Amino acid sequence: MLIRLSISNFALIDSLAFEPQERLNVITGETGAGKSLLVDALGAITGKRISKEAIRSGTQKASVDAIFSHASNILSDEDYEAYGFEREEDDTLLISREIFAEGRNLVRINGRSVTLSVLKEIGSRFLDIHGQNDQQTIFDVTRHIDLLDRFCGDDMLTMQTMYRRVLNLYKEVIGQIRALGIDPELRRRRAEILEYQIDEIRRAGFKPGEEDALNSKFKHLLLFEKQAEVFDKISALLSIEDPQSLYSQMGALQNHIAILSKSDSKYFSLVDQVVRIQDDISQVENELFSQKQDSLYGDETLEDVRQRIDSLNRLKEKYGDSINAINSHLQKAEDELEELNAAESRLKVLHKQRIDLERELISIADSIHDSRNRAGEELSRRISRELSDLGMLNAVFEVRLTRRPKEKFFSIRGYDDVMFMFSANLGEEPLPLQKIASGGEASRIMLAIKTILADADRTQTLIFDEVDTGISGKTATIVAEKMRALSKCKQVLCVTHMAQIAAAADYNYLISKCVRNQRTVTSLNVLEKESKTAEVARLLSGQSDDKKSVDLSRQMIDRITNNDQP
Repeated sequence: MLIRLSISNFALIDSLAFEPQERLNVITGETGAGKSLLVDALGAITGKRISKEAIRSGTQKASVDAIFSHASNILSDEDYEAYGFEREEDDTLLISREIFAEGRNLVRINGRSVTLSVLKEIGSRFLDIHGQNDQQTIFDVTRHIDLLDRFCGDDMLTMQTMYRRVLNLYKEVIGQIRALGIDPELRRRRAEILEYQIDEIRRAGFKPGEEDALNSKFKHLLLFEKQAEVFDKISALLSIEDPQSLYSQMGALQNHIAILSKSDSKYFSLVDQVVRIQDDISQVENELFSQKQDSLYGDETLEDVRQRIDSLNRLKEKYGDSINAINSHLQKAEDELEELNAAESRLKVLHKQRIDLERELISIADSIHDSRNRAGEELSRRISRELSDLGMLNAVFEVRLTRRPKEKFFSIRGYDDVMFMFSANLGEEPLPLQKIASGGEASRIMLAIKTILADADRTQTLIFDEVDTGISGKTATIVAEKMRALSKCKQVLCVTHMAQIAAAADYNYLISKCVRNQRTVTSLNVLEKESKTAEVARLLSGQSDDKKSVDLSRQMIDRITNNDQP
């Protein structure tokens, strides 16, 4: 979940730190105080486009930093490896984005620079924003099938895994048929590709376990390279041949003392001491030389090992994520090349496999379709019921499944296209949701979906902006109750002007504007109990000190508190 958001030089925000807690966090404030700026800053973390006009006047850049906890609940080890950033020991994820006046962006995740496209992929996993201009999920038709499949549960995951396995086999067979049976020239080109791949992998000659050995060598040689300069300096100091070396200087010292000893015998003992020192120096040089030789890997240099690792990485990009996978690809390529050489006899076998796999695919796709159809009907009923609770009494929500045309039949998700349909008014035919739902309606629809799919959705932080548009009274109370219930399993951030939602919050924050050093700035403050009561009163009547409003505010807050008690 989001544990800290830091914003600097962002429009009216000079410097602001926001530390939301678990459960329901509600942000309120006067119109124009900057509530939308907070949502925009959160949007920056999901890769939303931020114009340079958002940079505070008089500064060169705006920055937004977000820290999330429990990152391993969302990102797997494979994700960290694929995106190239390190896992933090405390399992946090730090996303930083800087927007410069000249228009460029600098994005880092856990200290590593990434592209905006990576930010969109990662940020949207940690934050799900729903507001007037941020209905990415609900308005993105390509995401509707994901939402429906989550509702289907684990059985859908099992069927899709089986379907993808068969689909991959089917695609392999189709590829081989095309290579073998459609065009002799195509068959020849396929053979050339396979021969190139086989030759490339064979020439590289990677053995199982070699990657670990290479990484170990690389670390060792990298350390040795850093030590080499020191070895050279020590060798120069201890060299027997260099007249300026310590050893040679000790020899000169011995000669000078020997001259002294000829005139005075008391210097004889010093000659022996110098000789012993020379022997020690010679021994140190021999020992260092021996250890230096022990540190070498024969004639292999750091550059040799680096090139070997680079060669392996190039093969991994092409043929698999490990040496075993590369060698497995080699075996498959060798087998396929052998089969190409007997293409005609192979074609009959492949066509039979294609027919069998098509039957199996259709059978699994039919099961997937039936599951989606049942789940779609149930999801339609439940969301329509939720929308009625949320004040949209005549709203109809429909999950519509259509079968793809034959030429696009076997997609990775089966043969279904899924689209959410919506009608807000009695007697009107449902139309595609993205074409007719307003921002407020879409927020409530997403609130309904999130309530139903709470357990299946891995995103831990949900942001709702304008979910209360066009509602009041009892409906607002129900919306507040729904959000509070959702916050029991998700971190919820809500920007609102409704007293009912503010009263339901576990944590309240007030956005306000003030003048500081002759400049207008936006600030964010945590509201304690009495301040929360006053703010709810302001939302009720426009006056935070009106006695009736304050009394009603306390009643609303107490009712929420009492309802939570067992």
